[in-house]
Amino acid sequence: MSDLMSDLASLPRLGAVHKINDMVKRLRQIRVLVLIEDHLRKKMPMLGKDKKKKEIIRDLPVFFRDIMEKHELSPGDFPEIQTFKKFLQQTDISSFPRIAGKKMKKGGRLEDIELALKESMPDMLNRLPGVASAMAEPEWC
Repeated sequence: MSDLMSDLASLPRLGAVHKINDMVKRLRQIRVLVLIEDHLRKKMPMLGKDKKKKEIIRDLPVFFRDIMEKHELSPGDFPEIQTFKKFLQQTDISSFPRIAGKKMKKGGRLEDIELALKESMPDMLNRLPGVASAMAEPEWC
């Protein structure tokens, strides 16, 4: 009976940990999408966009690998290649915002995501009772 009561008492804390982990997963995916869009945007020429777009779609796994290595990202954070190819076929790659552009606050948006992953999320976890002692360092750092 005491085990059941302790399990019931830990449910709100476990639910909060689950929600924080979901936020971390989404932030990591957003970071990857921002980096993919910026990388692909830089590859687009002023002329011959359709030809380059077809080349990008064909060589998407290579572009993903380049981004993964350059930014030391996990393959699990990347979108599924076939789904992303379909998305790119319907999208104007040259319309993607640049990380250093105005829409991204000159890189500030990506910095906000990095700050949230490195500081805010671990801080939120540490504020939960009983979690700080159970986890020395979060797995996403």
